[in-house]
This record gives sequence, C-alpha cells and structure tokens, in this order.
Amino acid sequence: MISRTLLRMENRYLTGKERSDLQGYLTTARTRRSALDEARRTSVQIADNVITNMRRRYPQFAQHRPQGFDKGHRDLVLLTHMTANAMFLGETDTIDDMFTHWYKSILKGVHLTPQFMNDTFTLWLEGMEKTFTETTYDLMRPVAEHMASMLSDLPASGKDEIGERRAAV
Repeated sequence: MISRTLLRMENRYLTGKERSDLQGYLTTARTRRSALDEARRTSVQIADNVITNMRRRYPQFAQHRPQGFDKGHRDLVLLTHMTANAMFLGETDTIDDMFTHWYKSILKGVHLTPQFMNDTFTLWLEGMEKTFTETTYDLMRPVAEHMASMLSDLPASGKDEIGERRAAV
C-alpha cells in the first residue's frame, strides 16, 4: 500500500483519496503486524492439516511423486508466509510480481490436475479459518482467496498425475 502509493506520486502531493487510503492503512498497521506474526507462527500447523487431508484424499499421489507431499508442505508454509506479507503490505501487486507468477509456472510444470489444486487451496483456506483468530482471518482472507484463485487457475494436464495411472488402450 505504502510503496504503491509512493511510486504513483511522482513528485506530487497526495490526492485526498490517496491520503485517506494511506491513513486508513496506517491505523491498521499494528493489527496487520500482529496478524503477520500469527500467520508465521501457525503456518506449519496449517500446512500439516492440509497435507494430512490430501494424503487421505489422494493416497496414490505418493507412489507417483515420492517427495510430493514433503515439497507440498514446504510450499504451503511458504505460500502462507507470502500471503501474510501481502496482507501486511496491503496490496497484492508486489507479491504477484515477485512470487505468484513465478510459482504458478512451477505448478504448471509439475502437471497437477485442476481438481488437485482446487482441493489443496480449499483445505488451505479452511485451515486458515480454523487456525487464525477472527481478526487475522479477516485480514488474510482477501489475499488468500486472491492467491488461491491465481494459483489454481491452471490448464488441465495431458496426464492424470494425481490419480491412478491407466494402461494405454
């Protein structure tokens, strides 16, 4: 929020709306900082819950990708941290430029199905709602929904990487 506003200023004074937006952001800075700390503190717990549920839903995934759940756990912790950072900044443009587009290209490369990604992000969002305090969840939810939407918008892969492999007919 602050960096975006300052970059747009280009040696001019703030407009009334920009000043109001900036003041609104600054009044929530302490609350945002507490939410950032809470998200970092609980990110492993959220990732643990997502991976536990994904192991139940997709028991054959580990046969095809032996390190998939471990890497997914690491990535969910990172994603929670990046989402918290974006929430603290008060905008998603910076995080999209620095992280989301890059990470989306990685997800495309590993050929996970759209259903797998949707299930993962649904569990991730539910985990946040259950784990975070109401205030933290209210701050994190819009950014988390943005991240989930951006990252789950993947084309369907040619092969089913998460389910049972079928013999060629």
